[in-house]
Amino acid sequence: MERVLARWRLAALLLGAVLLMGAYPGTKAAFLNLAQTWTAAQTFTNSDVLLLGSSTGYTTLTSANAGSSNFTLTFPAVTATLATNPPLTTGSSTGNTFTAPAGFFQCTAACTVTPPAPAAGYQFCVWDKPGTAGAIVLGGNTGVFYGKTDFSGYGSSGGTLTSGGANGDKACIIGIDSTHYDTVTFGGTWTASWLWFPKRSEDIG
Repeated sequence: MERVLARWRLAALLLGAVLLMGAYPGTKAAFLNLAQTWTAAQTFTNSDVLLLGSSTGYTTLTSANAGSSNFTLTFPAVTATLATNPPLTTGSSTGNTFTAPAGFFQCTAACTVTPPAPAAGYQFCVWDKPGTAGAIVLGGNTGVFYGKTDFSGYGSSGGTLTSGGANGDKACIIGIDSTHYDTVTFGGTWTASWLWFPKRSEDIG
């Protein structure tokens, strides 16, 4: 009996869809598990669009629009990843890191901050807290080059970018490709250095 009722419900649903499309030519009925193209605007109650990830978890699409005005959010014609505001971290000493694709770091004393291997568009800024005159070191990554602040070239592979340790030291770097960061803005004196390997004992003397 339940199977019969289910079939009747499905038949009624399909009949209703057919009648609807007949009354409003060009309309479409929405069906589950069927790819469809919509040619007219569709309105959903806020937070009723749930986008599944690769598992059972989902991301809810929510609008902060609380008024009667309409807004348009335009996505660029590019393959990329949506990002939130870059995180701001404060700290000192060594062992600090940036997380792709962007970030800010305020040094409260001498500090070392290491960015990830670059990619086009990655951007990171680091600076001394006002009243602080600690040296800033942007840590090195194997095979990665930092651009010199005078744009005369790049430091050596795997090298660091180090400030002179004066009040007002700051630098912003942008990833150009998978191996280069350009230093696009800076304050103070900065040196794009290189890795130093001590001589082997058999090479000395």
